Amino acid sequence: MKKCYSLILAALLFFVNSTYAQFEEAVINDSDKTVLVTKNTTLHGDPEPIEYFAPDGYTLVIGEGVTLTIQKTDSYKEYVDIYADVKLLSGATLVVEREAYLAIFGSLIIEGTGSTVEVGQGGRKKGSYLIVTDDFVNNTTDGTSTINIFTSGSFYVMGDALGTSDNIDLNIRIGADNEGRSGIFVEGDDLLGIHDYVNDFTESLEYKLAQIKKSQEDLPVELISFDAKLEIDYVDVTWATASEINADFFELQVSSDQRNWETLGMVEAQGNSTELTEYHYKDYTEYSSNVYYRLVQYDFDGASEVFGPISIVFNEQLGFTSNVYPNPTRDFSFIALNNINNNNAIAIYVYNNTGQLVFTDQFYSSDKHMIYPLESMETLPEGVYYISIQNGKEVTKMKLLKE
Repeated sequence: MKKCYSLILAALLFFVNSTYAQFEEAVINDSDKTVLVTKNTTLHGDPEPIEYFAPDGYTLVIGEGVTLTIQKTDSYKEYVDIYADVKLLSGATLVVEREAYLAIFGSLIIEGTGSTVEVGQGGRKKGSYLIVTDDFVNNTTDGTSTINIFTSGSFYVMGDALGTSDNIDLNIRIGADNEGRSGIFVEGDDLLGIHDYVNDFTESLEYKLAQIKKSQEDLPVELISFDAKLEIDYVDVTWATASEINADFFELQVSSDQRNWETLGMVEAQGNSTELTEYHYKDYTEYSSNVYYRLVQYDFDGASEVFGPISIVFNEQLGFTSNVYPNPTRDFSFIALNNINNNNAIAIYVYNNTGQLVFTDQFYSSDKHMIYPLESMETLPEGVYYISIQNGKEVTKMKLLKE
C-alpha cells in the first residue's frame, strides 16, 4: 500500500542548521511544472545540511546526459534533502557517493533510456543511503537503465515500486560489506520485484528513517489552504491552518521568478492550537507582471517549513486594456475597453485625489471591445481622478484630469 508523504515539507530534527540548495542553470517551466537541471551539479551537506525546495507541485528533472552527484560528508547529520519528485531523462545519472546521504521527499522516476542510479561504496559502518519517501517508478522498457547499489549502500523506498515493466528491464547490481549491509528495500507494494535487502540496515539509514518518521508524526502546522485574490488596489493573500504546534510566526515572501524571494511581512501565529485559524495579508505593491507568493512558517525553536508558491497574474499577460479620452476633459469622457473576458463582470471605480470613491458601476459585456461613456464626470468638480477597472482577475488603472 502506498505511503504518501509528499506534503511533509521540512519539519526535520536538524532543519534549523540547514541551507537552501540552488541548481545552477536550472530552467523553470511553468507550463509543465518542471525545474530542468541542464548542467552537471554536485551537492554535499558539509558543513551544514542542504535542503532544496522546488516550487509546489513542480518536478525536478535531471536533463539528458546530466549528472547530479551527492558528495561524501564527514557525518550522516550532514545530509541532502530534495523536496520534489525527481525525474531522470535519457542518459541522466544520479550518484550518491561513498558516505553520502540523500532523501527525496517525493517520487523517483526513471523516464529516459540509459539512465543510472548509483549509491556508492561505503567502507564505514554508517554506509550511504538514498531514501525515496513516495514511489520508485520505472518507465523504461529497453533494459538500458541501471541501478548500482555498492558496498554498504542502501536504496530505501517508503512507497511502492511501480512502472511499465518489471525488473528485467532494469540492470540491478547489489554489493554488500562483510556484515551483509546493502540492497534495495521497498516498504510498499513491490510490483517491479526489486526488493533485495541483505541483513541489517546501516546506522546512517536507521538514523534518517527515524528522523523522517518523527517529522511525520509531529507536523508543527497543518495548512489547509493558501490562496491569493486580486482586489481593486491590492492582492489579498489568505491562508488557514487546522492545527498549530509550537508555531511562532509566518513570513510572507514574494518573487517574480521563483528564484529571488523578498519578504513582504510577518504575521504572528497561534503558538499551539487545534482550532481553525484564518490569516490575511494585503499586498498593496503595484506589479507589472505575474508574481509568486510563498509562506515560511517558523517555530519558537527556530525550525521552519515552506508552503507554496502560489501565483497571481496581472493584466499585461492576459491582454485586457483600457484607455480614457479625452484626457484632460471639461465635461465627460469615454473609456475604451479591449480584450474583454466575457465570462466576468466589468467593474469601474472612480476615486478623487483624496481616495474617496465618487463613482462605481458594474456590468457584463457580450462584446470583446466596447466604448463606455463616463457621463458622471460632467457633474464632478475639477481635479485629478483615478480610475480602476476590473475584469475577472485583470485590473487596469488610469489617471484622468478634469479642468
